[in-house]
Amino acid sequence: MTRGLRLGEWWRRRRWARSAQLTRSEIVVVKALLPKSDRRSAMLLTQATDAPFAERRLLDPCTYELTIPFVKAEVDLVDIKRDVVSPKIVVRDTQTGRMLAFYVRVLRGGFLGSVLGTAEDGGAWPLEWDVDANDVFAERDRQCGNWLPEVVSVETRQNILLALAQWCGMCPREGLLEREQLVDVGEPVSESEIACCEARLGVVLPDEYREFVSICDGLSVRRGRSYDVFGVSDAFVVDMEGRTYLVVTSLYEDGVVGMELGSGESDSTVLLSRTAKKPEPIGNLKVHVRDSLRWLAQIVMEK
Repeated sequence: MTRGLRLGEWWRRRRWARSAQLTRSEIVVVKALLPKSDRRSAMLLTQATDAPFAERRLLDPCTYELTIPFVKAEVDLVDIKRDVVSPKIVVRDTQTGRMLAFYVRVLRGGFLGSVLGTAEDGGAWPLEWDVDANDVFAERDRQCGNWLPEVVSVETRQNILLALAQWCGMCPREGLLEREQLVDVGEPVSESEIACCEARLGVVLPDEYREFVSICDGLSVRRGRSYDVFGVSDAFVVDMEGRTYLVVTSLYEDGVVGMELGSGESDSTVLLSRTAKKPEPIGNLKVHVRDSLRWLAQIVMEK
């Protein structure tokens, strides 16, 4: 291969790897994979059509991944509490006649995370490909129903908040439900999800935390910069001065709130400050959740 041809191939792959926008065929595939009966699909499609730029890479010779690095407008995010992957559709590349499989991944928090494609024959992924929109949508109608998770209803969210208030010893009449739209809550997790969290972190979760996520898989107060008590997907572990803590809330530059693991004490929830020399006890997890909910109630009173 001459130097000119090598440079041409390098430049072609570089332009393929990153571009200012998705191609027509990529947009067609995204639109086809998103459920046509769900109103959230329009917002997810906007993330693709109004992407700041697109990045592509080969995961292996026959598999490509297209990612959208961030969303321009927060209004285009959708209410999804966990990562979810669409069913697969298989369509013909009109340029080569090869069959290509596609699916899309939506990330927790409502981001259209990526589109993945695989060459069904196991051959190299074509850097240039095209699809017929009619064929793609016909395949979608055969294969894809509404695979996006159901949105937590207002009634369910209120019931979770009431159960959480009862668990942590807070009176619901303290203003908790007047602005329930300010708080996101996750539906209770199963024992298998708790086990997966323990396997991911390599620890045994404290009893109080298990009780918390069996009522509510995390809560997030949407007031300026969000305030969270983490569910099983977000909780993480840190070590500090020979002790291990399960982090349940990030206070950003002020530190984190963590539960000491293996202490055997009920009052094991502490503030781990970036400036303090030692952890500051703040009570157990119930106290921390109650204080968080009362902060939400205080927001209501200030309205």
